[in-house]
Amino acid sequence: MSQASTPLSLKIKSATTQDVFDINCALGNTVLQLKQQLIPRMNVPAQRISIMHEAEELSNDRTLMTIDFKGNFVLILFLADEEETGNTIDITLRNQENVSKTYKINPQKTIGDLKELIANRENVRSDAIRLTAFGKPLDTMNAIISSCGIVNGTEIIFIANIRGGLPY
Repeated sequence: MSQASTPLSLKIKSATTQDVFDINCALGNTVLQLKQQLIPRMNVPAQRISIMHEAEELSNDRTLMTIDFKGNFVLILFLADEEETGNTIDITLRNQENVSKTYKINPQKTIGDLKELIANRENVRSDAIRLTAFGKPLDTMNAIISSCGIVNGTEIIFIANIRGGLPY
């Protein structure tokens, strides 16, 4: 058996959630192959996954046999923000006073996710937010943003139903 096919059992620990993933692979596997095993478990694209060992980010083409594990077969996993990976679109929100702001969001997120993003940034309850695009209300919370016809640069009308209005 060649060294590249030598089986290896790794533990990959998430730096944010403290989840631990057991991965069975071979010394000849690359970091990208590890990421591909994590994708179905984490439901995120490979470009958002960063794997580190002893404070060094491991490149996708690096093989595991080049890593000095020193008996510690634990790797640390980080997830990049979606904004950092280019999986976002810019949406322009225009309020009732014609003031516009740009928001970045993944088009595979839901209208409910968009409302939560707006609620957090504008300090208003998400259930008080009314959104309209293309003359139609965006009121189906679990609708995927891209399935509503929203693309990069789409303008959405934003109304907050709160007493006294919203400072924008």
